[in-house]
Amino acid sequence: MQIILVVMILVLVIMSIMLYKNFQKYREMERRHTNSRQDLELAQERIYYLAHYDTLTDLPNKLRFYEELNTALAKAKMENHLVALLSLDLDNFKNVNDSLGHFYGDLLLMQVARKLRHIVNPIDTVARLGGDEFIIIQKEVFTAQEVIDLAENLMEIFRNTFLLGGSEFLITPSVGIAVFPFDGEEGAVLLKNVDTAMYSAKKLGKNNFQFFDRIMIIEILERVELENSLRKALEQEEFVIYYQPIVETNTAKIIGIEALLRWQHPQKGLLNPGYFIKAAEETGLIVPLGKWVLENACLQVKKWQLKGFNDLMLSVNLSPAQLRDDDLIKTVSRIIEKCNVIPNCLKLEVTESIAIENIEFVCSILEELEKLGVGISLDDFGTGYSSLSYLRKLPINNVKIDRSFISKLNIGYEEDEIAIAVINLAHAMDLTVTAEGVETEEQLVFLQEQGCDSVQGYYFSKPIPVGELEELLEQQKA
Repeated sequence: MQIILVVMILVLVIMSIMLYKNFQKYREMERRHTNSRQDLELAQERIYYLAHYDTLTDLPNKLRFYEELNTALAKAKMENHLVALLSLDLDNFKNVNDSLGHFYGDLLLMQVARKLRHIVNPIDTVARLGGDEFIIIQKEVFTAQEVIDLAENLMEIFRNTFLLGGSEFLITPSVGIAVFPFDGEEGAVLLKNVDTAMYSAKKLGKNNFQFFDRIMIIEILERVELENSLRKALEQEEFVIYYQPIVETNTAKIIGIEALLRWQHPQKGLLNPGYFIKAAEETGLIVPLGKWVLENACLQVKKWQLKGFNDLMLSVNLSPAQLRDDDLIKTVSRIIEKCNVIPNCLKLEVTESIAIENIEFVCSILEELEKLGVGISLDDFGTGYSSLSYLRKLPINNVKIDRSFISKLNIGYEEDEIAIAVINLAHAMDLTVTAEGVETEEQLVFLQEQGCDSVQGYYFSKPIPVGELEELLEQQKA
């Protein structure tokens, strides 16, 4: 009997131990299941976040934006109120990436996102569609003034500079606005129209906001036609170069020429750059066009030099896009070698406004060009800051006084003083001075009296084709 009792007790102990182990296994399985469920939930949340939000700025991305827009439009149709879209693009954002690197470009985007969140109502949506493009959905709008107020608040946050890499940058926005239901009743239409409005803001000089207007559609179609024609013109060699003489102020001797691009349009005739140059810059066609001008102008100058015009200096303009072109230095070097021209007979011109936009970057490029032996001229001088501090930094050897000052010489006292100051400043820094836009004898006499080195303008000659310029050179040689 005792043996049976002991056996029963042992069986109960063993069963208890087995039950306890099974219970522990169950608890462990339950814990793992709970953890797995939590991990799954976290993974699902992460997947949703990655699918719907921009990881850099934490703003809704394009997918989430469309969801928010469709919901806002559906509610607006039911409750009979307005919805506004404000599309924002940062002007010249590429300059930040090119000069400081993508790290600071990303830092700028994060700062912009933070500022945008602060100016909208809690019910509104700020999204990043990609790159430097942001968009705001202003919901439950009842008056146009509400939209204007938001647009003005948006512009206000860009009045102050952004601190990047220890330097202050003034960043400006171009903003387009489209309003439901006036500018479209569907999301896709509104988005297309707000983009049109934003590009209109860029076209009107950037740093402004524009409401969508149906007239813009016509302008956009004309612009597309122009861009297509430009590409065709480059392929079919419809461009020509005109040359404007640069003369020595005291002797009227032609000492240089400026190469100026013209388009021999098959239907519209000869077109000045004002008609097409902006479109060429915005489409990137200005880079191959600039190479074409530089190479063909150098080839032409070489021909003139072989005819005995050895002292002729060629001036060619560089666009902002060319300065940002990674192959610029190689391109200039290759053209000099191919055309067999003496480097110091070539002068490359950059405008003052472009030079000061990002002076450290521009300086580095100009210094590399200077090493090739070419001259550097600062064009349109006087229209920007005209600061001695930045003028000392730039590796230039010539400044060109903007025609806006020359046209008012002997008329406005202020313009006379500016011209005198520029000439004296340049000479004090051992730079030569060229005055653009000289059209009268009185202007020439004034510049002679002030010691201006060279001049160009209609008083001597307008831009002319190769044959006519060669005749002038032959006359001077005789």
